[in-house]
Amino acid sequence: MSFLTKPSSAEQVNALAGVGTTIVFNVGRRDAEFLAKDFLKPVKADDIRALEQREALVRIGKDMARIKTRERKSIPEINYRDEIIKQSHDRYYRRVEEIQKLIRGRHGGSGETFGPLAPGERKRATGGQMTERLYDEL
Repeated sequence: MSFLTKPSSAEQVNALAGVGTTIVFNVGRRDAEFLAKDFLKPVKADDIRALEQREALVRIGKDMARIKTRERKSIPEINYRDEIIKQSHDRYYRRVEEIQKLIRGRHGGSGETFGPLAPGERKRATGGQMTERLYDEL
């Protein structure tokens, strides 16, 4: 759970009631006060707030420990970022003109971009006359 300040107190209690494992990193004062109650050994909110970067308190069942997580791995020199972006463009990118042409062609070339919500509604509203429909450009 990233932070507990948004749910109500009852929702917070329900969220943690059946939890057998708790991992807490450095959090704000209110969350630290609430989470400190979940540890069976005496843990104070200040203990949680004093955790350094990558440190955490862990409770698994009745056992508790302080851990330090690994350093974040650096991005390798050889990665597939550019290849992923290229494939995404190849598969999903279309020029605006292409999309506009596809939209206009959806209704058999009538020029209508979107159909009415209920058949016949637009004709009744305009006295049977077809009106030009405008739409926002992409």
